[in-house]
Amino acid sequence: MIPQVTMRWAQKSCTCKYCNNPIDSGTPEVSVFYRSKEGRTWNAAVLYHPECWLAAGLQFLKDNPFIPEQPEPDRQELTEQQKTQRKGILRKYASLRQRQRKLKVDNPRYPVLYANLEAQIAGLMIELLQLGGIPKKWADG
Repeated sequence: MIPQVTMRWAQKSCTCKYCNNPIDSGTPEVSVFYRSKEGRTWNAAVLYHPECWLAAGLQFLKDNPFIPEQPEPDRQELTEQQKTQRKGILRKYASLRQRQRKLKVDNPRYPVLYANLEAQIAGLMIELLQLGGIPKKWADG
C-alpha cells in the first residue's frame, strides 16, 4: 500500500504523530493518508510537522540501512548455450507446476499423476544444480 503524502496548511489544531506536540492552525503540516486495497473498509490519516516527517524518514533509513542486491555469482559465469538451456528447464518447470495445479483432486488417478509430476520436477532441479543452482523461491513449493 502506497500512502498519499501531501503538504498543506493546517486547518485546525492537531497533534504531530512523531513529536506529540501540537500543530497549530495556519502552519504547514504533512498529511499521510493510507487507503485500504479492498474497497473502503478502512482509511487512516496521520499528521506531522514537516521537519518531523523528514526526521521520521531519516530515522527509518538509519534503522534499515541500504543493502545492495548482489547478483548470484554462479549465473554470471554461464555461457550463452547454458543460459538457453537453463531457460528451457525453467519453462519446463513452470509447465509442470501448471499441470499440477490443473489436476482434479477427485480424479482416482490423482495421487499417481501428482507423484509423477513431482518426480519430473525433482529431475529438473538436479539438472539445474549444474546450471547455476535452483531459484530460491522454488523452496517455497
